[in-house]
Amino acid sequence: MILQRIFLAIKSNDAALVTSLVNRLPTKDQIIGQRLAKLQQDPSLVVKFASLVKPSAFNRQVILLLTALPASQ
Repeated sequence: MILQRIFLAIKSNDAALVTSLVNRLPTKDQIIGQRLAKLQQDPSLVVKFASLVKPSAFNRQVILLLTALPASQ
């Protein structure tokens, strides 16, 4: 649930909300949360993110969103 909210915060380009939500993640999800926060700051890391995460519907959503964002975000 929190990961989906992080996705929506990334989609809205709300870095403060992404950071706040990452801090609320359970320990087992902290790594993915930290990677998502880094992607929010630097979407050019999407290729590295894609190579590090397990294939899943959620990760696919994040990758597709970030590749569709304009370069200025």
